[in-house]
Amino acid sequence: MTHETITSMLIVTGLVAACGGGSGSGRAADKTATVAAYASLHECMVTRDGKVRCSGKGEFGELGAAPSPKWVTTPTEVPGVSDAIDVAVGNRWSAAVTRGGKVFMWGETDMAGKGDGKVVDVPELQGATDLEGDLWALFADGSVGHFRRKVGDRPATLTKMAMPAGFKATLLRSYSGDGAACVADAAGAVACRNPFFETTWGAWGSGKDAGSFHLVPGLTGARDLALTSNGVCALLAGSTVGCFGFGLGKDTATTIEVAGVKLLESIYTSDGGAVYAVRGPSERSNIAVTGNVLVANADITPKADACPRTTTIGAHNRGCVLCASGGVQCPGSDGPTFPLGK
Repeated sequence: MTHETITSMLIVTGLVAACGGGSGSGRAADKTATVAAYASLHECMVTRDGKVRCSGKGEFGELGAAPSPKWVTTPTEVPGVSDAIDVAVGNRWSAAVTRGGKVFMWGETDMAGKGDGKVVDVPELQGATDLEGDLWALFADGSVGHFRRKVGDRPATLTKMAMPAGFKATLLRSYSGDGAACVADAAGAVACRNPFFETTWGAWGSGKDAGSFHLVPGLTGARDLALTSNGVCALLAGSTVGCFGFGLGKDTATTIEVAGVKLLESIYTSDGGAVYAVRGPSERSNIAVTGNVLVANADITPKADACPRTTTIGAHNRGCVLCASGGVQCPGSDGPTFPLGK
């Protein structure tokens, strides 16, 4: 996924907020969204019937159909994918994980698709429970893999990443395009991997193996993660956010309380690299570093034409939310509004 400046807000209307997913087998079509993810020119969602539906621009088959330069304004079912529980998208590609742990991909990718829109099974990712941008995968055994891009004639391969001793990941977040990723375990300990540790994460990265994950000092009890190439922020207990890196110049995480709220709902990173903590309906706070001090800026309320926020859904660190009107809102899409009814 390329880093794009947020230029508009995608609103998919006609959806009803839901928790969990359906089996997708023998069920009537239910287009209630449970998971959504977006790239700069297209977006995909898992609906309650276990299907995947995509919309936007599909010049490289990333919508699961024959390549076309035209905007698809109604999310359209991807053929051959059922019982889906998660979806991920990137520049020119899309992917889905099924309840049985199979992974399907379509579009133009180094490991499967040829840009013709055909859906391809990726056996190397069997057993995955989550996919993130830049083709990171979390597996049921707590391990993490990364699909390294091919060089010359060498095919892309899945590499299982080295983790701290005894660390079993339960949460994975990545920052697409930079090779940076962070994980948390069941206790909320955080470990990160960044190929640019020494230049972007300060002295902490000096001498570290950039290909391995390393425990982040001072971050425990993490409920959610948001990261950029410059650092990582974690949603901790209640209204507390902890951040590490970002030029803070400390060898342990810095924490801050976001005033006026008892429990923060989620935390995410925009395409522009800004970190936002979602406070509640129609409210979010920008977590930033000003003069080497961590601050939570004043509430940022979406535009009047953007639907009120109610809760986040599976968003792959990109801030897609369910809305009070029943829609799905994801920042950063260049496309039009996509209506989708039940």
